[in-house]
Amino acid sequence: MNRPGLILLLVASISGCESTPLSRSVGAPIVDGERETGERAVVLIQAVIGACTGTLITDRVVLTAKHCVQQQSAMSPAPPSFFSVGVGDRAGATTNHRVQQVVTTPGRFFIGDGTDIALLILREPVEGVEPITVRREVPTDLVGSTVTAIGFGTTREREVGIKYRTTATIENVTATVLEARDTICQGDSGGPIILEGDGTRPRQIVGVASYGLAANQGDCPAMLDAWNRVDTYLGLIDAAIVRSGACVATGEELCNSIDDDCDGETDEGCLALGEACERDDQCAFGRGAPRRRASERAVRRRGGDAPMHAPVRSALARRELQRDRAALRRRCDRGRWLLLRHERGLRGPLRPGVGGLGLAG
Repeated sequence: MNRPGLILLLVASISGCESTPLSRSVGAPIVDGERETGERAVVLIQAVIGACTGTLITDRVVLTAKHCVQQQSAMSPAPPSFFSVGVGDRAGATTNHRVQQVVTTPGRFFIGDGTDIALLILREPVEGVEPITVRREVPTDLVGSTVTAIGFGTTREREVGIKYRTTATIENVTATVLEARDTICQGDSGGPIILEGDGTRPRQIVGVASYGLAANQGDCPAMLDAWNRVDTYLGLIDAAIVRSGACVATGEELCNSIDDDCDGETDEGCLALGEACERDDQCAFGRGAPRRRASERAVRRRGGDAPMHAPVRSALARRELQRDRAALRRRCDRGRWLLLRHERGLRGPLRPGVGGLGLAG
């Protein structure tokens, strides 16, 4: 994706050598790869501000890069009407879908700062396409691993808008990006690197194509490729999934009033409403018999096991009840909490408000 306003020039001073200019291109095709006619979850994002690559992570949510949806000098992304998501293997031959909402990290950004993540929520589900999920674990264990890169970017033969794939080796993982070499070019921005499944886990996205370093502006492939980490923005990604109406599978089912495994049932195997909890993991929010524990602590503070007078028990119960109610007001279900976290990025920090959580700003 060619966007001259987002080209940053770096100069590397090498001792005893002439300074060599480097170009950091934010329009980071898959170079020297093979033609990809399948992999329908990897889509072409067409916009007024350029073309990029993205990936369907649910039937309505596309993961891409922030610089694909927002100019660097802008405080917010372009409106949804600016974008179209095409399912297919080449520009001009895709089935296009309209965008309902653009979700990204708040404020301005600088390429390389680790905030190059965005999501497009589509108006309608994409049918007949198997989404690719994101990996939730920290990727520091992936150094030396082989991953698959897919994109619609410019090839060495200067083809543009045709889907290619290749493999790369993760050489380094920083706090913000995963690094490899000789892979991406303009138009691959927002495309995935995929850790293929091994029989014990599914294939998963571990990064989003962000930028490349090249000796000269426009050179392909880049000498150093960088994919923005996805594990650092799981809250943002989950919030977009919840907004689309989908479920976020976070693991095995827990007794927390949430459908953790996305099987359509909530808290299966847990105690029914009103039954007494014997262990923390049997009750929603893990609140097993809090008043009894508080009373026992109060007895110990008084110096023994002597029975308390009724007024003392009543006061302790009232205080414990007040704390319980305040805690429950602050503990929302996962969907509402994720949405509040997203709103924090748009409207200001979360702060305790009257009756629970409030939004500042």
